[in-house]
Amino acid sequence: MALAVVMGYVGMFAVGAGYVGPLASYFPIGSMWIVAVGALSMVPAVWLGLAIGSRLPSALTPPVLAIAGVAALLVAPEMLFHASQSGGDPPGTTLLLPSVAAARTGTMTEFLTATARTHLTQVLWLAALATTGLACFTAASRRAVVAAFLPAVLGAALAVLLLPGRLSAAYVLDQGAIAPVCTADAPKVCVTRTHAAALDDLRGPARQALAVLSAKLPTAPTSVAEDYGSTHLDVQPQRAHTVLVTFRVTDAGRTADPPHEILWDLLAGAGTRPCVDVNQAQLEQLARHFRARLVAAAWLIGQPPPADPDGNKDRPADHETLQAWETLRGLPATEQRARVAALRRSELACDGRDLLDILVGQGGPR
Repeated sequence: MALAVVMGYVGMFAVGAGYVGPLASYFPIGSMWIVAVGALSMVPAVWLGLAIGSRLPSALTPPVLAIAGVAALLVAPEMLFHASQSGGDPPGTTLLLPSVAAARTGTMTEFLTATARTHLTQVLWLAALATTGLACFTAASRRAVVAAFLPAVLGAALAVLLLPGRLSAAYVLDQGAIAPVCTADAPKVCVTRTHAAALDDLRGPARQALAVLSAKLPTAPTSVAEDYGSTHLDVQPQRAHTVLVTFRVTDAGRTADPPHEILWDLLAGAGTRPCVDVNQAQLEQLARHFRARLVAAAWLIGQPPPADPDGNKDRPADHETLQAWETLRGLPATEQRARVAALRRSELACDGRDLLDILVGQGGPR
């Protein structure tokens, strides 16, 4: 029965690989470890189910187990997701659960891979569970049933010792996934190997953004690269010569955002990534920070700021944003340029200054 379930698991993977394979730009052979551990997890699942069924021979046992199993698969990942969203990092022991959400702190999940230590620890834990399940299923006495739990207890104890303290430490960046794929000619535009198919879509708006920055600001950046480093806002200095960008991709690996939205994202904050601690800053501080970044992009593009740089471009921005943009445009041309350049330097240095004050002076729109 365990062999049949494992074959079903492998068959599902083969069907999925056949669908994804033609669209993928990167397939690391090391990912097969994840498949192998997943296939192994089917064995303790079957044997523990047989053990429980043999010890609780009731018509209610299968549906109760099914409901409990689905609940565990749904609730555990959601709990981990909300913990990471609130700035926490779940403990490494959550890898003992039947299903966990991938580490969502520090880096994007598509660029992560589990460490060898994580794989081996999970193999140890699953083997211990399988041994307990089989021993419990074949036990002929109550004493043998109690003894059957010993492998699971020992396996759990060893796994707790071997697993990292935090869930994020169980994953590392896949160097093959983040390897740069760049344009052959200048100015250089690079994406990760994982998103190689999106390079053609990114090239146009990226070079347009570089041209705008070069024409309007001193010491402008000279290249654009995909930011694979973070899903949250980093409070640390940035490289001045490269504009980092994140973008959504379709199932086919192409960019999901239209070129004009990518352009606005590239020029937000005068070609910088946001540098603000979302966990510490107050709501008004965050609003002012992103309002100033949007106004800087609008000044560079030469258009009124939209309602949301990541949303509807046809709706006008809020009153405070429009007022800040008009105030900036009302200054002498050299002063406008100096203030947007100062905003860029502040964001690059991550010095914590109020960006809206830099653009329009103290007492700007609030």
